[in-house]
Amino acid sequence: MKITQRQKAYEYIRERITSGGIATGERVSASALAREIGVSHIPVREAISQLQSEGLIVHRAHQGAFVKGASRDELVDVIEVRTLLESHAAASAARNASARKIEELDARWTTLCDSAEAITRAALPDIQDALKQFLNADLEFHMTILRSAGNRRVIQVIQELRVMTYMFGYRTNDPLLLSDPAAFVARNLRVHGDIYEAVRRRDAKAAKKAMAFHMRQAGKTVLTRFDRLTRGDLKDDTPAPSALPVGKVKSEPAATIEAVVS
Repeated sequence: MKITQRQKAYEYIRERITSGGIATGERVSASALAREIGVSHIPVREAISQLQSEGLIVHRAHQGAFVKGASRDELVDVIEVRTLLESHAAASAARNASARKIEELDARWTTLCDSAEAITRAALPDIQDALKQFLNADLEFHMTILRSAGNRRVIQVIQELRVMTYMFGYRTNDPLLLSDPAAFVARNLRVHGDIYEAVRRRDAKAAKKAMAFHMRQAGKTVLTRFDRLTRGDLKDDTPAPSALPVGKVKSEPAATIEAVVS
């Protein structure tokens, strides 16, 4: 399907916001973005309007559009809703996944394991690149489960919530990653492995429980970093890998956006 100028503008602006290219609280200039993207002002304004309706941009009277910030309470709400929906989706996937989806999940699990192993082998300067690959593999693993659940509306809602978690959590990299990569990998593979095995053996109850545990742990990491940044204990100056590969949007026709922090 041919991408429209509006969709091109939407994907570009969304990626700039979620990767930190346009910071929280920064003004979103339609004219500047139109020049960067190489489109007219109209599709850019339409894209900004769409992002505003999704809660990523706010409009201030007589001032313009700005990237939305969030309070801790708002972040907690987003995490709670994500936990409920993703846990339900994992249970549905265990019940409904076709044989083809199980094969796809097998492939995603193998890729996730391989990318985790790459983190343990990476030298410190290369950790960010290795992390980017791991996060992308993590995203594909979760998206396969969501698609296997079969509810397109849930997919769209979760994707929107993932963007908000990623933004509001200030692109949360787990501090354990840099201090002890082996422990980071072991912890993440353990929780993902529990989800994978439960879905594969068609155990809806176990899949729901494993996903809920995973989401609670991820939520704690997000909130911990948010609190440290708020207090000024931590500076958010590490270039974070984008959790929203723009090219992957086209592969998910039921959804308008794609995202991850998990």
